[in-house]
Amino acid sequence: FRGGGGFEGEPGPSLQHTATRLGKIFQKAEIEEEAVLRAATDLSALDDDRLWELWLTAGKLSLMVEQCVGATEPAYLAKYAFQLAQQANTFYHDYHILSESDAARKQFLLTTAAVARRALVESMELMGIPRPAVM
Repeated sequence: FRGGGGFEGEPGPSLQHTATRLGKIFQKAEIEEEAVLRAATDLSALDDDRLWELWLTAGKLSLMVEQCVGATEPAYLAKYAFQLAQQANTFYHDYHILSESDAARKQFLLTTAAVARRALVESMELMGIPRPAVM
């Protein structure tokens, strides 16, 4: 998938790569991901359909887990995680978070990255996919 780093066809490494890539944003910004999630964020910057789609997809994790359990079909979670990773990679590629000059917009983009990463990491944990610190 776009910006996936050469792991096409390998969902586990693709998910790991995306989670690691998003995590590096916080390292470079020298801010803890949890601090970003706790900070007040102006959601009026949620003015782009692609950003809405990423937020909505990230917010569907618990629904996907319920569907997996109800249908005894773990593949739903794998499909969900792959879709989320694709959207997160597009976001990473298209939005230059660290060089954003508007402080409120930068905070919003950092929050978007944190929300997407949290859902991706939780999905990986549920599927038993380890999260490496570096790739």
